[in-house]
Amino acid sequence: MATKTVHSHNYQHFENVQLSSQAFYDELITDIDVYQFPNMTYSKALLKAGDYAWSGKREYLELTYKDLRFYICAAPFGKNFFVSWWLKESSTAFDRFFNRLFGGKEKTFYQIDTEAMFLSSMNAIINRKIEQIKVAHGFRKPESVS
Repeated sequence: MATKTVHSHNYQHFENVQLSSQAFYDELITDIDVYQFPNMTYSKALLKAGDYAWSGKREYLELTYKDLRFYICAAPFGKNFFVSWWLKESSTAFDRFFNRLFGGKEKTFYQIDTEAMFLSSMNAIINRKIEQIKVAHGFRKPESVS
């Protein structure tokens, strides 16, 4: 089984707003496709909603870039709605074995730069989508403090 390290987690709560999770995912994919990011794929991932074997599962949008996984959940919660996104790094059993055997591999500056670009881009796209929802539902922008 692959181990996963969480690199970041963000969320947005919308009080008294009901949206379609599927519509949110579809719109987000459309927004992401405009950028034509290289070597990025997306799929749906069913992740456990609880600690028990019989716990239900929740659908997440999974964006993959190399060994990075970006998981996005858009879901109702009572009368509210939330969007949560996680960046995790996955490693396979082979990677762990190779790293133990040969002392690990160091990432190049370019690998680090493109991973940072992936994280920054996904955060910007999701935050833009969140701002669109806020505008559509009449949320006010906070007053700037001078």
